[in-house]
Amino acid sequence: MNKHVKVGIFFVVGLVILLAVFDFVGDMPFFGSDYKLRTYFESIDELREGNPVKLEGYAVGKISKIRLADRKIEVEMTVAKDSNIKTDSVATIRLTSLLGTSYINLSFGSPGSPVAPPGTVLPSEEPADINDILVKVDSAVGSIESALGAFDVLGDNKEQLTSIVNNLNSVLEGLEKGGELDPIQKGFI
Repeated sequence: MNKHVKVGIFFVVGLVILLAVFDFVGDMPFFGSDYKLRTYFESIDELREGNPVKLEGYAVGKISKIRLADRKIEVEMTVAKDSNIKTDSVATIRLTSLLGTSYINLSFGSPGSPVAPPGTVLPSEEPADINDILVKVDSAVGSIESALGAFDVLGDNKEQLTSIVNNLNSVLEGLEKGGELDPIQKGFI
């Protein structure tokens, strides 16, 4: 093998090792600009690893791990150190769209509360079950339809009123065209 080829292979292998070391050190909270927080939920619906973490709507990190933990679901979040998450910030699951993508929203917490150190377990608020909401909406729509059905003002006269409106419409069209109306042709007499 040529001397230049050996040097090139050595350089590439060294570069790969160097990138692996930077990747490993970058995940350590001491060296990195991010740190990890945790929270627990009983249900997470469509929450996935990699989904955003937001502080009242402002992106501050992402969900790094989701795992089962003693009849609850532990959600580990990686957030920026400068985001100043408070120890009493409440984690909730919110939807970004009706398609089901969701994220963790953190409240600001109280002004006097200390900033959460790495590894802090934040309190959480369970999300509303979308299926329960849809059942309630369906029930409300059914109630509205039945209530409006009780107010059927036209009743049996609906067909007659439709006929009158159609006849008036044809009369107005004839007047608009400037033609003379023949009441017999129009079906009025």
